[in-house]
Amino acid sequence: MLRAQVKAQTDLGKAAKKIMDAGGLVSDEIMVNMIKSELESNKECKDGFILDGFPRTVPQAEKLDAMLEEQKKKIDHAIELKIDDALLISRITGRLVHPASGRSYHRECE
Repeated sequence: MLRAQVKAQTDLGKAAKKIMDAGGLVSDEIMVNMIKSELESNKECKDGFILDGFPRTVPQAEKLDAMLEEQKKKIDHAIELKIDDALLISRITGRLVHPASGRSYHRECE
Protein backbone atom coordinates (compact mmCIF):
# COMPACT_ATOMS: atom_id res chain seq x y z
CA MET A 1 0.00 0.00 0.00
CA LEU A 2 2.83 2.37 0.85
CA ARG A 3 4.61 1.69 -2.45
CA ALA A 4 1.34 2.02 -4.37
CA GLN A 5 0.60 5.41 -2.79
CA VAL A 6 4.12 6.63 -3.57
CA LYS A 7 3.88 5.35 -7.15
CA ALA A 8 0.44 6.95 -7.64
CA GLN A 9 1.88 10.21 -6.26
CA THR A 10 -1.05 10.76 -3.91
CA ASP A 11 -0.67 13.48 -1.29
CA LEU A 12 0.04 10.81 1.32
CA GLY A 13 2.43 9.05 -1.07
CA LYS A 14 4.37 12.27 -1.68
CA ALA A 15 4.63 12.93 2.06
CA ALA A 16 5.81 9.36 2.67
CA LYS A 17 8.37 9.50 -0.17
CA LYS A 18 9.88 12.71 1.21
CA ILE A 19 10.36 11.02 4.60
CA MET A 20 11.67 7.78 3.08
CA ASP A 21 14.11 9.63 0.79
CA ALA A 22 15.52 11.35 3.88
CA GLY A 23 16.03 7.93 5.48
CA GLY A 24 13.23 8.35 8.01
CA LEU A 25 10.32 6.16 9.04
CA VAL A 26 6.87 7.06 7.76
CA SER A 27 4.76 8.33 10.65
CA ASP A 28 1.95 6.34 12.21
CA GLU A 29 -0.46 9.11 11.19
CA ILE A 30 0.46 8.82 7.50
CA MET A 31 0.22 5.03 7.58
CA VAL A 32 -3.20 5.03 9.28
CA ASN A 33 -4.45 7.65 6.82
CA MET A 34 -3.24 5.46 3.93
CA ILE A 35 -5.18 2.52 5.36
CA LYS A 36 -8.23 4.74 5.83
CA SER A 37 -7.97 5.97 2.24
CA GLU A 38 -7.63 2.41 0.96
CA LEU A 39 -10.66 1.22 2.94
CA GLU A 40 -12.74 4.10 1.59
CA SER A 41 -11.68 3.81 -2.04
CA ASN A 42 -10.99 0.10 -2.60
CA LYS A 43 -14.26 -1.69 -3.30
CA GLU A 44 -12.56 -5.06 -2.66
CA CYS A 45 -12.15 -4.08 1.01
CA LYS A 46 -15.90 -4.05 1.67
CA ASP A 47 -15.91 -7.74 2.61
CA GLY A 48 -12.68 -7.60 4.60
CA PHE A 49 -8.98 -6.92 4.35
CA ILE A 50 -5.62 -8.17 5.56
CA LEU A 51 -2.96 -5.93 7.07
CA ASP A 52 0.51 -7.43 6.73
CA GLY A 53 3.12 -5.90 9.03
CA PHE A 54 0.80 -3.33 10.56
CA PRO A 55 0.38 -2.39 13.35
CA ARG A 56 3.90 -2.88 14.65
CA THR A 57 3.62 -0.77 17.80
CA VAL A 58 1.04 -0.03 20.47
CA PRO A 59 0.56 3.58 19.25
CA GLN A 60 -0.07 2.26 15.71
CA ALA A 61 -2.63 -0.20 17.08
CA GLU A 62 -4.35 2.57 19.04
CA LYS A 63 -4.54 4.83 15.97
CA LEU A 64 -5.85 1.93 13.88
CA ASP A 65 -8.49 1.13 16.52
CA ALA A 66 -9.64 4.76 16.62
CA MET A 67 -9.85 4.95 12.82
CA LEU A 68 -11.80 1.68 12.58
CA GLU A 69 -14.16 2.74 15.37
CA GLU A 70 -14.81 6.01 13.52
CA GLN A 71 -15.70 3.98 10.41
CA LYS A 72 -17.81 1.52 12.42
CA LYS A 73 -15.52 -1.36 11.43
CA LYS A 74 -13.77 -3.91 13.61
CA ILE A 75 -11.00 -6.45 13.49
CA ASP A 76 -12.39 -9.97 13.63
CA HIS A 77 -9.17 -12.00 13.62
CA ALA A 78 -5.44 -11.59 14.13
CA ILE A 79 -2.67 -14.02 13.24
CA GLU A 80 0.68 -14.09 15.00
CA LEU A 81 3.56 -15.84 13.29
CA LYS A 82 6.18 -17.17 15.68
CA ILE A 83 9.54 -17.50 13.98
CA ASP A 84 12.92 -18.47 15.41
CA ASP A 85 15.07 -15.38 16.07
CA ALA A 86 18.07 -16.89 14.24
CA LEU A 87 16.00 -17.30 11.08
CA LEU A 88 14.74 -13.72 11.31
CA ILE A 89 18.27 -12.40 11.74
CA SER A 90 19.46 -14.45 8.77
CA ARG A 91 16.63 -13.11 6.59
CA ILE A 92 17.20 -9.48 7.59
CA THR A 93 20.99 -9.50 7.32
CA GLY A 94 20.90 -11.36 4.00
CA ARG A 95 18.52 -8.90 2.36
CA LEU A 96 20.06 -7.05 -0.57
CA VAL A 97 18.46 -4.51 -2.89
CA HIS A 98 19.73 -3.63 -6.35
CA PRO A 99 19.57 0.20 -6.29
CA ALA A 100 19.06 0.69 -10.03
CA SER A 101 16.09 -1.67 -10.37
CA GLY A 102 14.78 -1.88 -6.82
CA ARG A 103 14.72 -5.69 -7.02
CA SER A 104 15.45 -7.48 -3.79
CA TYR A 105 17.68 -10.50 -3.32
CA HIS A 106 18.73 -12.71 -0.44
CA ARG A 107 22.22 -13.94 0.38
CA GLU A 108 23.11 -16.16 3.29
CA CYS A 109 26.41 -15.37 4.98
CA GLU A 110 28.43 -18.07 6.67
